[in-house]
Amino acid sequence: MKAKLLLGLLTLSVTASFSAHAGWEKKTNYAGFNQAWLYTPSSYAPRPAGQNKRALVIHLMGCGQIIDQVQQASGWDRAAEEYGMYVLVPAPTNPALPNKQAVKVECFDYGHDRSGNYGAATPSPNSADHRKVIAAPGILMQQFSEIDPDQVYVAGLSAGGAVAMQVACMAPDIFRGVAN
Repeated sequence: MKAKLLLGLLTLSVTASFSAHAGWEKKTNYAGFNQAWLYTPSSYAPRPAGQNKRALVIHLMGCGQIIDQVQQASGWDRAAEEYGMYVLVPAPTNPALPNKQAVKVECFDYGHDRSGNYGAATPSPNSADHRKVIAAPGILMQQFSEIDPDQVYVAGLSAGGAVAMQVACMAPDIFRGVAN
């Protein structure tokens, strides 16, 4: 009886700790980014015994998108609940403005030399957005110990997809998969 009560309290405690912060939360100055949306799942998805770790997906927006659009329309919330994973959707730190006719269309910088020539500059792990995307999993793992370092993925659309591919190649020890 005591074991069942203890197990029940432990389960309630774990569930309550995740439920208190479940869902989307818009954050400022978070994980190295000026703005980001973080999705925290409400409960663990079914897993084989002994596996209590969660995946992390970092989604990089496309040119002309804003992070609010990704948060609202991407479907990451449903996938995160189904598979029990965290999702981070950061805004570009130092956005590139590649289209001179659409000066407010911000993009992740995948190789812009600031004179308007794409491909003229080679991104490196020290480029502003690249450095922050590569560092974000470590920052999140410090906050959420249940994130599995073997289940960290990066995805993106348009310029965000280019940066996702670049950081996955720059840091294969951190990112286990990439989608574009």
